Amino acid sequence: MPGINLDTLKADAALEDVGKLVHINDVDGKPAFYGPADARKPVTIRIAGALSTKYRRAEQAFNAAGSTGRARKNALARLLDWRAIDVTAGCILAWDGFFYDPEETRPLPMTSENASAVLEAAPYILAQLIEEQGDHAGFFAPASQS
Repeated sequence: MPGINLDTLKADAALEDVGKLVHINDVDGKPAFYGPADARKPVTIRIAGALSTKYRRAEQAFNAAGSTGRARKNALARLLDWRAIDVTAGCILAWDGFFYDPEETRPLPMTSENASAVLEAAPYILAQLIEEQGDHAGFFAPASQS
């Protein structure tokens, strides 16, 4: 078994910075789709991995909020929730299939604020993304066509 070296770690982080496309599940754990019945498209998020520099920057930004950050004003359990939400939201690179309205006429722009709002409102998406971020092998496998 090979050892661990700095060059490999840097290369792994660079691959995880590119992110991987995740087909988002709905609240029932089934793949989510949007659009008209004859042209359904998957709801997707491209997320950077836990080894990425994007992930480390998101952690640093959360920690830098210090005592003025929203998370610091809450109990420890809530602090951990906000950390998970903010760090994961900070790693979302792009998304498709998120809307303001149930008619799917007004796309929700991908911003860190909107990402945090979605992850707070849909903890099942947060859990799916955290699991995907920890699946390091998934960042090195060929992209899924689903």
